[in-house]
Amino acid sequence: MSKESREKNNEKVVEEIRKVLSGKQESPEKAFTYAKSQKVGSLDWKNPEEVKDYLENLFVEYSFQCLNEKSAEGCHRLANFLENIRGEYTEATKLYKKNCDEFKYGRSCLVYAKNKSLGRGCTKDLQEACTYSFLSCDEYKLTEGCLNAGICLSEGVGGSVINVKEGARYLDTACEDKNPYACLKLFKIYLEGSGNVEKNMPKAFEYTKKACDSNDILGCLNASLMLRKGDGIKKDLDLAEQYRKKADDIRNDIESYRQHSSIVFGEQYKHQQK
Repeated sequence: MSKESREKNNEKVVEEIRKVLSGKQESPEKAFTYAKSQKVGSLDWKNPEEVKDYLENLFVEYSFQCLNEKSAEGCHRLANFLENIRGEYTEATKLYKKNCDEFKYGRSCLVYAKNKSLGRGCTKDLQEACTYSFLSCDEYKLTEGCLNAGICLSEGVGGSVINVKEGARYLDTACEDKNPYACLKLFKIYLEGSGNVEKNMPKAFEYTKKACDSNDILGCLNASLMLRKGDGIKKDLDLAEQYRKKADDIRNDIESYRQHSSIVFGEQYKHQQK
């Protein structure tokens, strides 16, 4: 491998790790598995001591970006590092809030809302979690924020006044951005009827179909069942079988992934509370 090729490969590894630490990588297990099989310069990812030194250097880099350069992205990386690598939840949650309030960084608003809903590194407060979820959706257009805002309104989380119709609007935004959980929430709302939203079986089918299109196994199974029964929609046994087969394919992919997944950095802190 040429020097230029090695340098490009090294940059790819570093970027994958940074995506994990900045919350932009959907599958951190895959990123770390990939990273551990590579080398960054003289760094051997199979050597725990070298990995530890490298992560400490990342901590220094992110600290400098946040504290000296006043970089909002750097502060989010630092908070994510504190939370997911060091397990320092209290300090991480404080930094997420500061980065949201002062530097207007949307992803920090979103993670702060998540931590407030869980009481992770802070006192659990569902009302504040909802407030920051609305902010992350309305101001920063983040899909997960729209999902959480929709749940707050449709279920009255944190003392929110229940407005299922308005909640469905937020959920629809998340569903259209291919969040299958939001699609399934809408499926249930229209399947049964809820609050100021009437039962609507064709709409219920459309939302569970969208969940399936985003590779959600429950979405596919629901679509198959509705088509098989002709439940509020036209009966179609051939199409029902197609959705059932897709559900089987998704299940097989999940089982295959679980067999090949490995422990990732920070997992040892998963059950630790500070």
